[in-house]
Amino acid sequence: MKVEPTPGHDTIRQLHQSAAACLMVLSVVLFMAGRIWVQGTVSDIAEKKTFEEHGHCKAERMLGLFVIDIANADTGSTKLIEALPVALEEALGRVALPVTISVDGKEKSLLTDGRTVRELLAEQNIELGKYDRVCPAPSEPLKTGLLVRIVRVDKKTVISTTPIKAQTIFKRDSSLVRGQSKVISQGADGVMEKSYIVYTRDGVETLRKLVSRKVAVQPQKRVMAIGTRASRSSRSTRGYTGEGRMMVMQATGYDPGPGSCGRYADGYTSIGLKAGYGVVAVDPNVIPMRSRLYIEGYGYATAGDVGGAIKGRRIDLGFDTRREALNFGRRKVKVYIIE
Repeated sequence: MKVEPTPGHDTIRQLHQSAAACLMVLSVVLFMAGRIWVQGTVSDIAEKKTFEEHGHCKAERMLGLFVIDIANADTGSTKLIEALPVALEEALGRVALPVTISVDGKEKSLLTDGRTVRELLAEQNIELGKYDRVCPAPSEPLKTGLLVRIVRVDKKTVISTTPIKAQTIFKRDSSLVRGQSKVISQGADGVMEKSYIVYTRDGVETLRKLVSRKVAVQPQKRVMAIGTRASRSSRSTRGYTGEGRMMVMQATGYDPGPGSCGRYADGYTSIGLKAGYGVVAVDPNVIPMRSRLYIEGYGYATAGDVGGAIKGRRIDLGFDTRREALNFGRRKVKVYIIE
């Protein structure tokens, strides 16, 4: 026998359907309201641990109005549900994180949807050079208030040049009177080329390493002729008949050897002249260097040397041998400055 539904049964079924529809609408409203609220507070997620009487640990993670039990109170297990935040982000949408980034001398604060330093760099279109450094590392997760710093590191090769001083060599020339000299070849300085590897951090040099050096331009020697010929007039004891400023000076004889010039004597004067007869040592403040002189009882000479004890109106007369210097001894002489 077929039983027909009664009007009372239909009414109850309609009430159930209406209640289900209301619950669905209410769920949607609550979900949307919860989503808005959670987006404002999800960055304040906090973890809290409480201890029970028998040493069991119960950990709770608070998210908005919901408290999720992530521990087993019976076993003391504290295994975290790591997938939960990710699932919530996917359901509610990612929450922008406030971070600060420092790059190329500028620092700015911003909101980012990225979750790692690498994602942040990609979001900001920041490209890293071969030697650049990032702190924290690109794989590190972002968190609220994090400072991400990019240090620009550069490595380059720098080439610098320094002069190589030309050497002066002396040649004895019998065509020149003793005390005379002339330049045969001016010569030229050379060039030393040095290669460095230079490292910089944000434009500031931090390391310079020499890797090679070479002579880019060979120096050319300077050649000077030194007179060796004795002149009759050079040893003349007759008075000087020309014009010139005259002064009386205390004279002492000396020779090029170590007896007069010390153990480091090399036979040349301080300006490179061959020491010997016709070259005298003076005080440059009294007689300018390279001045042409005539000295009574000695002859013509060139002011071509200096000495620690030669001060004021003192003069040392050069001789070729130690015996000649000792024979001259010390005496007062008239010195004429010719030119």
